[in-house]
Formats: sequence, C-alpha cells, structure tokens
Amino acid sequence: MHLDFLSQQVTTVLKWAKQQYGDQLFMSTAFGPNGIVLLDHVDGLMPKLPIYFIDTGRHFEETLELRDRYIKKGFNIITNDYRGDVTLLDSTKEECCDYNKIRPFTTMLMGNEDKTWITALSRYQSPERAEIKFLQHAQWNKVNPMLAWNETDVWDYIREHKLDYNPLHDKGYRSIGCKPCTTKTMPGEPVRAGRWRGLEKTECGLHEHPRVPAE
Repeated sequence: MHLDFLSQQVTTVLKWAKQQYGDQLFMSTAFGPNGIVLLDHVDGLMPKLPIYFIDTGRHFEETLELRDRYIKKGFNIITNDYRGDVTLLDSTKEECCDYNKIRPFTTMLMGNEDKTWITALSRYQSPERAEIKFLQHAQWNKVNPMLAWNETDVWDYIREHKLDYNPLHDKGYRSIGCKPCTTKTMPGEPVRAGRWRGLEKTECGLHEHPRVPAE
C-alpha cells in the first residue's frame, strides 16, 4: 500500500503538471534508479515528453547502453550534440562539470526559459536535497514528484515492475555519474558518497543554479 500511495502521488503530480504547463514540460535523466522509476510513470501519460540526456563523454559504457535500450522502447530521449573541451587532465572537477554537463544542458535549452523541468530528485539522496518541494522556482520551474521516495521504495518499485536498470548498481555503485568521478559505495555510507570521493563536492551543479553559458 505504501508503494501504491507513492506511485499514485507521482501520477497525480505529473497530471497536474501536464494540465498546468502542457508542452512546456521536459525531463532530464542520467538513468539512475530514481530516473528509471520516473520514466515508468511518464510512459503512457506523456509519450512525447522531451527527455534530455547529457553525454559528457565520460559515462560508463553500461549507462550509454541503458540509454539506448530506453530509446528502443520509444522514449523521446534527446542527447546533446554540444560538449565542452575541458578534460580532467587540465581542469578542476568543478570546471569539468561546468563545461561538460551544465553548459551542454543549458545550450540545449537556450531560448526555452519558460519551460518547466520534471526531475527525479528525492529528499533521501543528500542533505542538499532534503528540503526540496513539489514545485520550485529557479531559472526553470522545477516539478519534483518523487521527493517523498526513499532508496528502498525506489528499488522495490524497480523489482516489482521488472524495469531495466544499470547493472553497475548490482556491483556496489549506488549513485552513478561520470566514470572518472564515480566509485562504489561502502556499507553505511550515504547514497551519493561514491560521487567525487574525497572532495566536499556533492553536486555537479545542474540542480543548483544552472546558468546560460557565456557567448
């Protein structure tokens, strides 16, 4: 019943967003567990919804293969054709995220400042996400229909509905980003502890205050 309630909550929020924002809606995903669950709810309700995937050039092969499987399922996955030229060899991690994730994302959406972003963020994921609300206002309006889910809820749903997911999760990777900056998560660590290990950095910046890149 708990999972049914959470699922119905997501559907209710998505229906409200569709009625409120219509064709101005878009979604982004890196095909993590939360994103997989949200895609399953979007399927059938918003079949033409633009779903942006940022190819940083540094993803695990398993992530790209999962993206391709969802494209074959008929999801409207849009991958960037712009990528920054800063590598980890000559940049900081902040610069790398900026050039290879934030800038490609904002470049894809330039001229669409009135659009509304559907995210798969949940409060359990990190302290920075603990206070998110169903609707947030930033550079783009943000709708967060999965804010009340926890990690167990997400995996229970994936297994119950037999959804395709990244096989790296079965090898100890609880949160997956770019290959050079992602490690396995040890028992007892927070879910995103394997991202940018050893640094204070916990977010790529995409969900903080994304900005339009300089001319």
